[in-house]
Amino acid sequence: MSKKILVVDDEPDVRFILQNILKSEGFETAQSETIKECLRTVDSFLPDVVILDIDLPDGSGLDALPQIKTKHPKMIVIMNSALDTSDNREKAQENGADAFIGKPLNKQKLLSYLVG
Repeated sequence: MSKKILVVDDEPDVRFILQNILKSEGFETAQSETIKECLRTVDSFLPDVVILDIDLPDGSGLDALPQIKTKHPKMIVIMNSALDTSDNREKAQENGADAFIGKPLNKQKLLSYLVG
Protein backbone atom coordinates (compact mmCIF):
# COMPACT_ATOMS: atom_id res chain seq x y z
CA MET A 1 0.00 0.00 0.00
CA SER A 2 1.35 3.42 -0.91
CA LYS A 3 1.70 6.34 1.45
CA LYS A 4 -1.19 8.78 1.51
CA ILE A 5 -0.16 12.42 1.26
CA LEU A 6 -2.26 15.54 1.74
CA VAL A 7 -1.02 18.67 -0.05
CA VAL A 8 -2.22 21.90 1.56
CA ASP A 9 -1.47 25.07 -0.39
CA ASP A 10 -3.50 28.06 -1.53
CA GLU A 11 -1.77 28.14 -4.92
CA PRO A 12 -3.51 25.82 -7.42
CA ASP A 13 -0.33 25.48 -9.51
CA VAL A 14 1.70 24.34 -6.49
CA ARG A 15 -0.96 21.76 -5.56
CA PHE A 16 -1.10 20.54 -9.17
CA ILE A 17 2.69 20.18 -9.50
CA LEU A 18 3.11 18.52 -6.11
CA GLN A 19 0.31 16.06 -6.75
CA ASN A 20 1.74 15.12 -10.14
CA ILE A 21 5.20 14.57 -8.68
CA LEU A 22 3.82 12.49 -5.83
CA LYS A 23 1.47 10.43 -8.01
CA SER A 24 4.33 9.69 -10.44
CA GLU A 25 6.24 8.29 -7.45
CA GLY A 26 3.31 6.03 -6.50
CA PHE A 27 1.78 8.04 -3.65
CA GLU A 28 -1.95 8.45 -3.15
CA THR A 29 -2.79 12.14 -2.79
CA ALA A 30 -5.48 14.57 -1.74
CA GLN A 31 -5.44 18.35 -1.63
CA SER A 32 -6.77 21.27 0.39
CA GLU A 33 -6.41 25.01 -0.01
CA THR A 34 -7.51 26.25 3.43
CA ILE A 35 -6.93 25.29 7.06
CA LYS A 36 -10.60 24.45 7.52
CA GLU A 37 -10.56 22.13 4.51
CA CYS A 38 -7.22 20.68 5.62
CA LEU A 39 -8.49 19.71 9.06
CA ARG A 40 -11.58 18.03 7.56
CA THR A 41 -9.45 16.16 5.00
CA VAL A 42 -6.93 15.05 7.63
CA ASP A 43 -9.77 13.37 9.53
CA SER A 44 -11.43 11.78 6.49
CA PHE A 45 -8.43 10.89 4.27
CA LEU A 46 -6.08 10.03 7.19
CA PRO A 47 -2.85 10.76 5.33
CA ASP A 48 0.51 9.44 6.42
CA VAL A 49 2.05 12.81 5.52
CA VAL A 50 0.73 16.37 5.32
CA ILE A 51 2.66 18.93 3.26
CA LEU A 52 1.41 22.15 4.83
CA ASP A 53 1.92 25.69 3.56
CA ILE A 54 2.19 28.51 6.11
CA ASP A 55 0.35 31.34 4.34
CA LEU A 56 -3.22 30.17 3.74
CA PRO A 57 -6.37 32.23 3.06
CA ASP A 58 -7.95 31.50 6.45
CA GLY A 59 -4.82 31.69 8.62
CA SER A 60 -1.38 30.29 9.21
CA GLY A 61 -0.48 26.66 8.70
CA LEU A 62 1.64 27.11 11.82
CA ASP A 63 -1.62 27.44 13.78
CA ALA A 64 -3.09 24.30 12.19
CA LEU A 65 0.04 22.26 12.86
CA PRO A 66 -0.54 21.73 16.62
CA GLN A 67 -4.18 20.83 15.95
CA ILE A 68 -3.09 18.11 13.53
CA LYS A 69 -0.33 16.80 15.80
CA THR A 70 -2.56 16.75 18.90
CA LYS A 71 -5.23 14.69 17.17
CA HIS A 72 -2.83 12.57 15.07
CA PRO A 73 0.57 12.54 16.84
CA LYS A 74 2.16 10.00 14.47
CA MET A 75 1.14 11.89 11.32
CA ILE A 76 4.17 13.41 9.60
CA VAL A 77 3.81 17.11 8.86
CA ILE A 78 6.21 18.84 6.49
CA MET A 79 5.91 22.62 6.50
CA ASN A 80 6.36 24.22 3.10
CA SER A 81 6.62 27.95 2.52
CA ALA A 82 8.10 30.75 0.50
CA LEU A 83 8.39 32.47 3.90
CA ASP A 84 11.53 30.47 4.67
CA THR A 85 12.77 32.43 7.69
CA SER A 86 14.54 31.27 10.83
CA ASP A 87 11.51 32.48 12.84
CA ASN A 88 9.10 30.33 10.79
CA ARG A 89 11.45 27.33 10.97
CA GLU A 90 11.68 27.73 14.75
CA LYS A 91 7.90 28.06 15.17
CA ALA A 92 7.35 25.03 12.95
CA GLN A 93 9.77 22.96 15.02
CA GLU A 94 8.22 24.16 18.31
CA ASN A 95 4.74 23.25 17.04
CA GLY A 96 5.77 19.72 16.06
CA ALA A 97 6.75 19.89 12.38
CA ASP A 98 8.78 16.93 11.21
CA ALA A 99 10.52 18.99 8.52
CA PHE A 100 10.49 22.39 6.81
CA ILE A 101 11.06 22.82 3.09
CA GLY A 102 11.27 26.29 1.59
CA LYS A 103 9.88 27.23 -1.79
CA PRO A 104 10.68 26.78 -4.54
CA LEU A 105 10.43 23.10 -3.80
CA ASN A 106 13.28 20.77 -4.53
CA LYS A 107 11.84 17.46 -5.76
CA GLN A 108 14.76 15.36 -4.52
CA LYS A 109 14.73 16.94 -1.06
CA LEU A 110 10.98 16.42 -0.76
CA LEU A 111 11.20 12.78 -1.84
CA SER A 112 14.05 12.15 0.61
CA TYR A 113 11.63 12.96 3.46
CA LEU A 114 8.94 10.72 2.01
CA VAL A 115 10.91 7.67 0.97
CA GLY A 116 13.41 7.53 3.76
